[in-house]
Amino acid sequence: ILLNEYWHAELDVNASYSGTCITPRTGFTTDFMTRAAKFKDPDVIIVNGGTNDYLKGKKGDGVVTPEKFKAAYEALLSALQKNYPKAQIIMVVCDFVKGDYGDISVATAGKFGVPCVDLRADTKSIGKVYGDKTNPHPNAVGKAFIAEKIYNQTKSIVDAIKK
Repeated sequence: ILLNEYWHAELDVNASYSGTCITPRTGFTTDFMTRAAKFKDPDVIIVNGGTNDYLKGKKGDGVVTPEKFKAAYEALLSALQKNYPKAQIIMVVCDFVKGDYGDISVATAGKFGVPCVDLRADTKSIGKVYGDKTNPHPNAVGKAFIAEKIYNQTKSIVDAIKK
């Protein structure tokens, strides 16, 4: 929706993968850092992560603590800026990224000078859009809402890239 209806752009690589975390975990090869190495020559990189980190951290497994999440997020943004210096990075913080994890996401975006679309406080996100307050995956209405929100908050940035 974002690419086709708003930006009228071409997808370079869809590096999303179900259930992955920003925080690397032993035995998993689908973390954000590993997948970021597969990008070709992006103009825009959207990082929409933290939900799985928060959900795993909430279980208290000790693997995805807020401290480890922060370090991993900073390492990811540092690597993206180093490896893709021409790309505009945009962070999206969904409403399921709660507590320290959401705060860390927003603060990290600020630290790295990256625009951040923060959906945590948007009352339209939970319930009406997702339909199920326990499911972090949006339905079609939710996807359209999120695309519009990202577009509205990044329009001037993406328009400048297109010129």
